[in-house]
Amino acid sequence: MSFQSYTFLFALLPVSVAGWWLLNWRGHGRLAQGFLLVVSLAFYGKGNLAFLPLLLGSILFNFLVGKAMGALPLACAVWARYRQPLYRLFSLFPVSAALVLGLLGNLGLLGYFKYANFFLDNLNWLLGTSIGALSLLLPLGISFFTFQQIAFLVDRYRGDPADYTLLEDACFVSFFPCVT
Repeated sequence: MSFQSYTFLFALLPVSVAGWWLLNWRGHGRLAQGFLLVVSLAFYGKGNLAFLPLLLGSILFNFLVGKAMGALPLACAVWARYRQPLYRLFSLFPVSAALVLGLLGNLGLLGYFKYANFFLDNLNWLLGTSIGALSLLLPLGISFFTFQQIAFLVDRYRGDPADYTLLEDACFVSFFPCVT
């Protein structure tokens, strides 16, 4: 759905603003976030419904990696208390490993959808083979939500975000007015 379309300008945008405002005005903040998430997912689903599980899976993956990054230092600190001082040095590595896992997952997803055919073309040229190109459709906003989640994981690694819920994270990632 285009931002300039009549459907967006006269249906989705006014309904989303009015619904969010009305729910918040009535004191239902969580419900307003859920409503905003449903509207955002409807926006993404309008592009191609088959990519919604990809977006939701990416949100869940990054949420779990972010939560693990918050829990690992505490677990390592408890573990290091009962060990030699040398083990305290290694208490930072699990958080780094979680960050690397998150980065690889996000960049792998982006690389597959945006650059798989580029790599196949270069492989064919290099090896003299004729592997056919993949017929991949590009999910709406994949670069936006991937880099947004990478920035979130790096911030989480630095200790910035405090406590957050899956609903807040999903709204943050899928907020439809930010997609261009």
